[in-house]
Amino acid sequence: AQNLKFGKPSQADWDFTAWKQTPDAEAVVLCKTMKAEYRLAGGANMYSASSPNLSMRSQMMASSGSLSISPDNTTMTYDVKMRLKILKDSGAGYANVDIVYFDDKNEKNSHDEFYSLKVVTFDNVNGKVKRTVVPNTAFKDERIDDHYRVRHIVVPGVKAGTIVEYQYQLFSPRYAFLYDWQLEEMIPVVYTKCEMNIPAFLNYDMQIPADGLVKKSVMASSVMLENVNI
Repeated sequence: AQNLKFGKPSQADWDFTAWKQTPDAEAVVLCKTMKAEYRLAGGANMYSASSPNLSMRSQMMASSGSLSISPDNTTMTYDVKMRLKILKDSGAGYANVDIVYFDDKNEKNSHDEFYSLKVVTFDNVNGKVKRTVVPNTAFKDERIDDHYRVRHIVVPGVKAGTIVEYQYQLFSPRYAFLYDWQLEEMIPVVYTKCEMNIPAFLNYDMQIPADGLVKKSVMASSVMLENVNI
Protein backbone atom coordinates (compact mmCIF):
# COMPACT_ATOMS: atom_id res chain seq x y z
CA ALA A 1 0.00 0.00 0.00
CA GLN A 2 1.30 3.43 -0.96
CA ASN A 3 0.82 6.67 0.94
CA LEU A 4 -0.75 8.91 -1.70
CA LYS A 5 -1.68 11.61 0.81
CA PHE A 6 0.98 14.30 0.71
CA GLY A 7 1.77 16.52 3.66
CA LYS A 8 2.19 13.77 6.25
CA PRO A 9 4.63 10.88 5.69
CA SER A 10 3.30 7.53 6.88
CA GLN A 11 5.00 5.21 9.35
CA ALA A 12 5.94 3.00 6.38
CA ASP A 13 7.75 5.98 4.85
CA TRP A 14 9.73 6.52 8.05
CA ASP A 15 10.51 2.80 8.37
CA PHE A 16 11.85 2.56 4.82
CA THR A 17 15.64 2.23 5.14
CA ALA A 18 16.70 0.28 2.03
CA TRP A 19 15.44 -0.85 -1.37
CA LYS A 20 15.68 -4.65 -1.51
CA GLN A 21 16.52 -4.81 -5.24
CA THR A 22 19.26 -2.16 -4.83
CA PRO A 23 20.44 -2.29 -1.19
CA ASP A 24 23.24 0.20 -1.84
CA ALA A 25 20.89 2.93 -3.13
CA GLU A 26 21.63 6.32 -1.55
CA ALA A 27 18.08 7.62 -1.97
CA VAL A 28 14.70 6.41 -3.20
CA VAL A 29 11.54 7.90 -4.71
CA LEU A 30 8.73 6.59 -2.52
CA CYS A 31 5.86 8.00 -4.55
CA LYS A 32 5.60 10.00 -7.78
CA THR A 33 2.34 11.00 -9.49
CA MET A 34 1.14 13.27 -12.28
CA LYS A 35 -2.39 14.21 -13.33
CA ALA A 36 -2.78 15.93 -16.71
CA GLU A 37 -6.06 17.64 -17.58
CA TYR A 38 -7.43 19.58 -20.53
CA ARG A 39 -9.10 22.90 -19.81
CA LEU A 40 -11.45 24.63 -22.23
CA ALA A 41 -12.23 28.35 -22.24
CA GLY A 42 -15.51 29.08 -20.51
CA GLY A 43 -14.78 26.94 -17.47
CA ALA A 44 -15.01 23.38 -18.83
CA ASN A 45 -12.55 20.88 -17.36
CA MET A 46 -12.05 17.26 -18.41
CA TYR A 47 -12.32 14.66 -15.65
CA SER A 48 -12.35 10.88 -15.47
CA ALA A 49 -15.59 8.92 -15.62
CA SER A 50 -15.30 8.12 -11.93
CA SER A 51 -16.06 11.76 -11.13
CA PRO A 52 -19.77 12.42 -10.39
CA ASN A 53 -19.97 15.21 -12.93
CA LEU A 54 -21.94 15.88 -16.08
CA SER A 55 -21.56 13.50 -19.03
CA MET A 56 -19.89 14.83 -22.18
CA ARG A 57 -22.61 15.86 -24.62
CA SER A 58 -22.26 18.29 -27.50
CA GLN A 59 -24.96 20.66 -26.26
CA MET A 60 -23.27 20.93 -22.87
CA MET A 61 -19.93 21.65 -24.46
CA ALA A 62 -21.57 24.26 -26.67
CA SER A 63 -22.97 25.97 -23.55
CA SER A 64 -19.43 26.45 -22.26
CA GLY A 65 -18.07 27.89 -25.47
CA SER A 66 -17.09 25.50 -28.22
CA LEU A 67 -16.70 21.81 -28.98
CA SER A 68 -13.66 22.54 -31.14
CA ILE A 69 -10.07 22.39 -29.88
CA SER A 70 -7.83 25.32 -30.75
CA PRO A 71 -4.91 27.27 -29.24
CA ASP A 72 -7.37 30.03 -28.34
CA ASN A 73 -9.62 27.98 -26.07
CA THR A 74 -7.58 24.99 -24.87
CA THR A 75 -4.82 24.64 -22.28
CA MET A 76 -3.24 21.88 -20.19
CA THR A 77 -2.73 21.64 -16.44
CA TYR A 78 -0.20 19.23 -14.93
CA ASP A 79 -0.48 18.39 -11.23
CA VAL A 80 2.78 16.76 -10.11
CA LYS A 81 3.68 15.31 -6.70
CA MET A 82 6.76 13.41 -5.55
CA ARG A 83 7.98 12.06 -2.21
CA LEU A 84 11.67 11.22 -1.94
CA LYS A 85 13.71 9.81 0.96
CA ILE A 86 17.43 10.16 1.54
CA LEU A 87 18.82 6.79 2.69
CA LYS A 88 22.46 7.78 3.14
CA ASP A 89 24.23 11.08 3.83
CA SER A 90 26.07 10.62 0.53
CA GLY A 91 22.72 10.77 -1.28
CA ALA A 92 21.79 14.28 -0.08
CA GLY A 93 22.31 15.67 -3.60
CA TYR A 94 19.36 13.65 -4.90
CA ALA A 95 17.03 16.02 -3.04
CA ASN A 96 17.88 18.69 -5.61
CA VAL A 97 15.66 18.40 -8.70
CA ASP A 98 15.36 20.16 -12.06
CA ILE A 99 12.01 20.87 -13.76
CA VAL A 100 12.16 21.63 -17.48
CA TYR A 101 9.33 23.81 -18.81
CA PHE A 102 8.38 25.57 -22.05
CA ASP A 103 9.14 29.29 -22.45
CA ASP A 104 9.48 30.48 -26.02
CA LYS A 105 12.00 33.30 -26.26
CA ASN A 106 10.28 34.88 -29.27
CA GLU A 107 6.63 34.41 -28.22
CA LYS A 108 5.83 36.26 -24.98
CA ASN A 109 2.37 34.69 -24.75
CA SER A 110 3.59 31.14 -25.35
CA HIS A 111 5.03 29.81 -22.11
CA ASP A 112 4.27 27.50 -19.20
CA GLU A 113 3.53 28.89 -15.75
CA PHE A 114 4.04 27.38 -12.29
CA TYR A 115 1.27 27.40 -9.69
CA SER A 116 1.50 26.33 -6.05
CA LEU A 117 5.13 25.15 -6.19
CA LYS A 118 5.88 23.81 -2.72
CA VAL A 119 8.84 21.84 -1.38
CA VAL A 120 8.81 20.55 2.21
CA THR A 121 11.33 18.47 4.19
CA PHE A 122 10.50 16.17 7.11
CA ASP A 123 13.01 14.97 9.72
CA ASN A 124 12.57 12.73 12.72
CA VAL A 125 14.19 14.59 15.62
CA ASN A 126 14.12 12.73 18.93
CA GLY A 127 10.88 11.02 18.03
CA LYS A 128 9.18 14.18 16.79
CA VAL A 129 8.62 15.20 13.19
CA LYS A 130 10.26 18.47 12.17
CA ARG A 131 8.59 20.02 9.10
CA THR A 132 10.48 22.68 7.12
CA VAL A 133 9.19 24.59 4.10
CA VAL A 134 11.92 25.25 1.56
CA PRO A 135 11.96 29.02 0.76
CA ASN A 136 11.46 30.41 -2.74
CA THR A 137 15.07 31.59 -2.68
CA ALA A 138 16.03 27.94 -3.27
CA PHE A 139 14.37 28.07 -6.73
CA LYS A 140 16.49 29.34 -9.63
CA ASP A 141 15.43 29.58 -13.30
CA GLU A 142 17.86 29.12 -16.17
CA ARG A 143 17.28 29.29 -19.93
CA ILE A 144 18.35 26.14 -21.79
CA ASP A 145 17.67 27.31 -25.34
CA ASP A 146 15.23 29.50 -27.27
CA HIS A 147 12.28 27.33 -26.27
CA TYR A 148 12.89 25.92 -22.80
CA ARG A 149 13.92 26.89 -19.30
CA VAL A 150 14.79 24.77 -16.29
CA ARG A 151 13.84 25.49 -12.68
CA HIS A 152 16.57 24.31 -10.31
CA ILE A 153 15.38 23.36 -6.83
CA VAL A 154 18.15 23.17 -4.22
CA VAL A 155 17.02 21.65 -0.91
CA PRO A 156 19.30 22.54 2.02
CA GLY A 157 19.97 20.64 5.23
CA VAL A 158 19.01 17.13 4.09
CA LYS A 159 20.68 14.02 5.50
CA ALA A 160 20.07 10.30 5.87
CA GLY A 161 16.44 9.81 6.95
CA THR A 162 15.13 13.10 5.51
CA ILE A 163 11.91 12.87 3.52
CA VAL A 164 11.31 15.53 0.87
CA GLU A 165 7.97 16.28 -0.78
CA TYR A 166 7.58 18.28 -4.00
CA GLN A 167 4.21 19.53 -5.22
CA TYR A 168 3.45 21.85 -8.12
CA GLN A 169 0.99 22.61 -10.88
CA LEU A 170 2.18 23.58 -14.34
CA PHE A 171 -0.16 25.50 -16.65
CA SER A 172 0.66 25.04 -20.35
CA PRO A 173 -0.89 26.64 -23.47
CA ARG A 174 0.31 23.76 -25.68
CA TYR A 175 -2.74 21.48 -25.83
CA ALA A 176 -1.29 19.31 -28.63
CA PHE A 177 1.97 18.61 -26.78
CA LEU A 178 1.97 16.30 -23.75
CA TYR A 179 4.97 16.10 -21.49
CA ASP A 180 6.56 12.67 -21.15
CA TRP A 181 6.12 10.85 -17.88
CA GLN A 182 9.40 9.32 -16.77
CA LEU A 183 8.77 6.14 -14.83
CA GLU A 184 12.34 5.59 -13.67
CA GLU A 185 14.92 7.93 -12.14
CA MET A 186 18.63 7.78 -11.36
CA ILE A 187 17.55 6.24 -8.04
CA PRO A 188 14.96 3.48 -7.42
CA VAL A 189 11.27 4.37 -7.74
CA VAL A 190 8.89 2.43 -5.48
CA TYR A 191 5.60 3.68 -6.94
CA THR A 192 4.64 5.93 -9.85
CA LYS A 193 1.33 6.81 -11.50
CA CYS A 194 0.37 8.99 -14.47
CA GLU A 195 -3.29 9.95 -15.00
CA MET A 196 -4.24 11.74 -18.22
CA ASN A 197 -7.84 12.88 -18.65
CA ILE A 198 -8.35 13.30 -22.39
CA PRO A 199 -11.62 14.44 -24.08
CA ALA A 200 -13.34 11.64 -25.98
CA PHE A 201 -13.35 13.60 -29.24
CA LEU A 202 -9.53 13.70 -29.33
CA ASN A 203 -7.83 10.66 -30.84
CA TYR A 204 -4.82 9.34 -28.93
CA ASP A 205 -3.02 6.07 -29.58
CA MET A 206 -2.90 4.28 -26.20
CA GLN A 207 0.04 1.91 -26.46
CA ILE A 208 0.18 -1.24 -24.37
CA PRO A 209 3.13 -0.97 -21.92
CA ALA A 210 6.03 -3.27 -22.78
CA ASP A 211 6.75 -4.03 -19.12
CA GLY A 212 4.18 -6.18 -17.37
CA LEU A 213 4.66 -4.18 -14.16
CA VAL A 214 3.28 -1.09 -15.91
CA LYS A 215 -0.51 -1.22 -15.93
CA LYS A 216 -2.73 0.63 -18.42
CA SER A 217 -6.30 1.63 -17.71
CA VAL A 218 -8.59 3.50 -20.12
CA MET A 219 -12.06 4.85 -19.34
CA ALA A 220 -14.53 7.18 -21.02
CA SER A 221 -14.26 10.89 -20.30
CA SER A 222 -16.79 13.19 -18.70
CA VAL A 223 -16.91 16.94 -18.31
CA MET A 224 -17.62 19.29 -15.45
CA LEU A 225 -18.87 22.73 -16.35
CA GLU A 226 -18.02 25.62 -14.06
CA ASN A 227 -19.85 28.93 -13.93
CA VAL A 228 -22.36 27.76 -16.53
CA ASN A 229 -26.11 27.49 -15.98
CA ILE A 230 -27.62 24.46 -17.75
